[in-house]
Amino acid sequence: MNEAKRLIAERQRFVEKTIKFVHELLNAEGKVLKHETHSCHMYSLRELQFEGFKFMDEGSLTMYGGDIVTIYFQGWKVFEVRYNDLDKAEVKEFDLTMPCPDWQSSLKKLMRLSVPRIAARIDKAKKRAEALYEKDIQIGAAQKQVRKEMERLRLVV
Repeated sequence: MNEAKRLIAERQRFVEKTIKFVHELLNAEGKVLKHETHSCHMYSLRELQFEGFKFMDEGSLTMYGGDIVTIYFQGWKVFEVRYNDLDKAEVKEFDLTMPCPDWQSSLKKLMRLSVPRIAARIDKAKKRAEALYEKDIQIGAAQKQVRKEMERLRLVV
């Protein structure tokens, strides 16, 4: 009996900590896929992909709650929780059998890293991607200029 209570308390702590982490991460870096404002509630769907994870939250944003947090790891749905109140969260998916590496260890490692540090990594990656894009544009423009010069001098038809 005490073992069952310990397992329940451990899982509840993990679920609460995970939900808080996902919300904080999506608030900082998430992409809004859908947002609707109605007369008595708002609906929002957000996601973020990072280091093999895809984090999603979906909610009706009312005083009654009604949120869903979903996590995919390497393409596998590993975690889904629906809740109005965190104390009474209903776990719909908590994968313990997936054929890829242990998602819980990878998630705990990210959670220890903290949201501000993850956000800094994401921003750094975005800046690197933008710099590469700009470089590609410059290379394309330079190639276009070379092509024009070759055509001008009838080196190509």
